[in-house]
Amino acid sequence: MEKKNKKAGTVALAVALATTIGFTSAYLVSLSDDVTNIFNPNKVAVELTETTGSNYDIIPGTEQEKDPTVKVDTSVDAYAYVIVTDETNGVVGYDIADGWTKMDNADLNALDTDGDGTADITLGDNDTVYYREVAPNDEAQSFPVLKDNKVSYSADLTNEDMPSEAVKLAFVAYAIQKTPFIGPVSAWNQAMPTVGDLVKLGTSEKTFYVTKVNGTNIEVLDQQAATSMKFDADGTKTTFGDGNDYLAYAGSDIDKYLEETYYPALPDDVKAKIVAQNIKQSAYYSTDRRTTEVAVGDRHAYPLDMDVVGSLTNAERAEIFADDCLCWLRSAGSFKNTDAWYVNGQYGYLYCSSYDNNWGIYAAFTINLEGLDFEILE
Repeated sequence: MEKKNKKAGTVALAVALATTIGFTSAYLVSLSDDVTNIFNPNKVAVELTETTGSNYDIIPGTEQEKDPTVKVDTSVDAYAYVIVTDETNGVVGYDIADGWTKMDNADLNALDTDGDGTADITLGDNDTVYYREVAPNDEAQSFPVLKDNKVSYSADLTNEDMPSEAVKLAFVAYAIQKTPFIGPVSAWNQAMPTVGDLVKLGTSEKTFYVTKVNGTNIEVLDQQAATSMKFDADGTKTTFGDGNDYLAYAGSDIDKYLEETYYPALPDDVKAKIVAQNIKQSAYYSTDRRTTEVAVGDRHAYPLDMDVVGSLTNAERAEIFADDCLCWLRSAGSFKNTDAWYVNGQYGYLYCSSYDNNWGIYAAFTINLEGLDFEILE
């Protein structure tokens, strides 16, 4: 990269003028080294090949070679799928090759392969989808679809069993990158939660609002207030980063409730996927004036901090806190050290309140979606 000093003429003039009036002047100048970022391209390409022809005669008691093969050329972890459309009415026998896993069509949406919002493939009653995971490789990898690359015809077939016209056995291959999706169903449907989505998690009957997404980890907010209680009956304070004492979340009544009562009561499948977070507590003078923070430690469940909700509109906060209650945040108020922030769930307003008021608690937690059933609600 060529760098030019566009102020060269101006600098020279300034020095000349300074000399005529009897004092000297200089600029303190420094130029950093270049920092170059390299972004490497990747690819996922798939093709379906067959060398054994496309027309076959049904002869009972015989076998014929048939070698549909999925060829995947990928530089990243990927899922490969094959759709087998069987319209043979059972007269053509075959087994699927090892390494392919059958999927449930009920879980799979119509397939939009080019992202234009229209379905390119809609599964029918005769379609069966199989998938396999494919690791990146310098060379394209080939995967047979049929075991032993053959079809067969039962010796028990009679004239009465023969179809009145030709029957079909068709194959279509599809591949997609594995990340950021969560399993083959999520990748097929190209469905991942985003901030603002409502989701169902595992066997929980509750609805959760997605507040953050980080790969396969998402932070969610329970859409039902867990309970109503004081922030802390004793109003315990702690020293924050600015050296001042403000209302402490760590060890408070709501901290103990969420960690010792709310979290253990979650369904086992949900609880097993929760990722403890090393959280902090912020102190705010106003909604847009953050004063300082203090470390809290690892928590499985916690109220949201002003860092998350402070930048939202009142309408957005009213949508998130759907119970229309007054709900504690974990953020302390820095203009009065007995206060903590809360949300008016009906209108989305943010206020500070004394620790001894009984407000609601909305629990948030971070959960890893890998291996967990989830549903993104409309």
